Amino acid sequence: MNIPLIYFVANFAVGLAIIARAAGALRHHGGTELHDACHGQANIVEATRGLLVTGFYLVNTGFLLVTLGVGQVPFTGADALELFTLRTGILLFFVAATLYVTIHHIKEERWYYWKGPLPPIAR
Repeated sequence: MNIPLIYFVANFAVGLAIIARAAGALRHHGGTELHDACHGQANIVEATRGLLVTGFYLVNTGFLLVTLGVGQVPFTGADALELFTLRTGILLFFVAATLYVTIHHIKEERWYYWKGPLPPIAR
């Protein structure tokens, strides 16, 4: 039984499943925000949504591969489980952060369209 191989394959599969679920939510729910931000132009909404989801996949899958390549290799089942939970937690945090930043940026574009530029900050 090759514990490091099983560990890396399981960690990669679970990481991809997490990324795919978050990207699906971005694709589904980001369309409403993009519709307002792109002034209702369906072709621009679809193109932008596709680019956002593709970038989301690339950034998060790259981060997953980097985290798998850095650090120690588990040789026992307990070490593998400990590293699996640590790296999965780090990946969840990173995916949530990139999802938040993406949606926040879309909402800022929407705000700018509806309200105009923000007033200058008083100093």
